[in-house]
Amino acid sequence: MATAIKIDKNIPMPTKGGSGVSAALRKLGIGDSFLVGLEHRASVRPAAARLGVRITVRTLENDQIRVWRVA
Repeated sequence: MATAIKIDKNIPMPTKGGSGVSAALRKLGIGDSFLVGLEHRASVRPAAARLGVRITVRTLENDQIRVWRVA
């Protein structure tokens, strides 16, 4: 005998949370910036490119990077 599976309709799909970096980039306005740890440096540029966000990144002395949205 087949198991009955309930079908739900009109349930909205949650947006992708992504990494903290992707979520921050989505919220960033032009001229805004955020700080992340140096371990996130490799994920910042690919995430920005995927979202179509132009950024500039500077490494700080305290093992952090600051990311600005420029366009």
